[in-house]
Amino acid sequence: MENLARGVAIIGAGYAGMASAVALTSAGVRVTVFEAGPVPGGRARRIVSQGNELDNGQHILIGAYAELFRLMRTVGVPSDALLRIPLEIRYAQGFSFRRLWLPAPLGLAGGLLLASGIPLAERLGAVRFMRALGKSAFRLERDITVAQLLEQHGQHGRIAKLLWEPLAVSALNTPVAQASASAFLAVLRDTLAGKAEASDLLLPRRDLSKLFPEPALEFVRRHGGEVWLRSAVVDLHELKQGFDAVIVAVGPHQLKALLPDLALDYSYQPIHTCYLQYEERVRLAFPMLGLSDGLVQWVFDRGALLGERGRLACVISAQGPHQDMSLDELCERCHAELARVMPGLGKPLWSRAIAEKRATIACTPNVARPGTNAASPGVYLAGDYTDPEYPPTLEAAVRSGVRAAQKLLAPGFTLVELVTLLAVLAVLVAIALPRFIDLSDDAARASVAQHAAAFRTSVGNVSLRYVVSGATGNVDNLTGFGDGTVDTNASGYPTDTANANTIPNNATGATRCRNVFIGILSTATPICGGSVACNSTHVFQATTTAAQVCRYTYVKDPTPARFFTYNATTGVVTLTNP
Repeated sequence: MENLARGVAIIGAGYAGMASAVALTSAGVRVTVFEAGPVPGGRARRIVSQGNELDNGQHILIGAYAELFRLMRTVGVPSDALLRIPLEIRYAQGFSFRRLWLPAPLGLAGGLLLASGIPLAERLGAVRFMRALGKSAFRLERDITVAQLLEQHGQHGRIAKLLWEPLAVSALNTPVAQASASAFLAVLRDTLAGKAEASDLLLPRRDLSKLFPEPALEFVRRHGGEVWLRSAVVDLHELKQGFDAVIVAVGPHQLKALLPDLALDYSYQPIHTCYLQYEERVRLAFPMLGLSDGLVQWVFDRGALLGERGRLACVISAQGPHQDMSLDELCERCHAELARVMPGLGKPLWSRAIAEKRATIACTPNVARPGTNAASPGVYLAGDYTDPEYPPTLEAAVRSGVRAAQKLLAPGFTLVELVTLLAVLAVLVAIALPRFIDLSDDAARASVAQHAAAFRTSVGNVSLRYVVSGATGNVDNLTGFGDGTVDTNASGYPTDTANANTIPNNATGATRCRNVFIGILSTATPICGGSVACNSTHVFQATTTAAQVCRYTYVKDPTPARFFTYNATTGVVTLTNP
């Protein structure tokens, strides 16, 4: 790890920047985030128009977004912030597809075969298409366009128009004639070809700033970091003088002003969102419907999702003839297309179109991805455009933010090397810790401080191992850490060494807290609590103060009270050491 005593500056409070901030804060690094706008979120944020709070675009999340969901849990976003729907694609007219609840690959195959509005021959062809992609491990020897991929596999007609092409445009925000087939295959691999829950649709039930960036902002501030809104950075060189490292997490079109020597030349694709407010009685038959014979690709019922009754959001991804229209003309066109499929709709009470002209880079074959290195010492890049595989999505953004933080914490190391190094350091620290006990009048304070520091490092080590191993959900006996007995919760934080993934606020929880202490530190420091009664030989006592919260109190010298707490929900370790 670099010497980070002066902390890390992060430029940009979008999903990538706030992911970096949360990752570094969780590792005990002090961060300062600078955001030019009035709210965090970047290109996925809340705006206010004529007194109405709107998103600058409508996003769909999928079950495969494991890193985004992990970070949301870390900063305390409740599960009901998203409406989870098993994969179902419905059009207002003429097509519907639902993945069946059967083991893979039967669920997908069955859903394709039973899809309505598609000729049987095309449905059978779609099953063969997915089977062929699976045999090639969803990889191509040479990247081509999505249009070429579909042509090679005979995916024509309605199955292409109503399923493959809309999926590709939605995921890559690039027309299929230009879009990277390799990026599209990565999406299909992790969704349609993955576990059933990986293909679930998750629709935001709060605005995009509240979905992650604002809770992340509060998380950073609670743990000693700073976030400055309306604070644009104009001189990167000057900023570097006050910090040990800088993560630049702005859109690629904004890099030239900060890093003029970084040669990145991208073309961009827009996203247009039109909000139409109708009478409160207006609602869709399903929270998200497809439209097939016009400009609008998807329409969302904001009443069903966010309680904004009568408000529909029409989305048009990527370039097209709509770019030649004024925003008012675009709203009129969206209303006309809705009225064709919703008889008796009535006229909107008001409308507002939002154009993100550079919403994403064009996700074309072999497009250059710079990774996290900015060709400048102490400067790292984060942003959806840096992901080596994924298209520019919210998941790619948060992955890039975490990746930049990991690179900063261990420059020159791979993730596997980093985990191994931290494991060795944890063992060395644990061996050295008992030597601090009873050496001086400051022994108590030194012992508590050193144990808390070692514990914090080890929690981060467990979390990193969880991420590196590709784990999801609760894990018993995390492989690759210690003796392989540590259990974790779904956020990747340790909870026990006896196959338990929660810490209740009772004696059982105290026993699990004790097990965590021993399991992640591998220390000889005597500790009591729970099923182990305390006596004069013990140095620490493990208790719980709330569900998922452990307290480790120094009992060799009980006055004044010295302890540190561990929150298994957030992974945060807090020291109280007067």
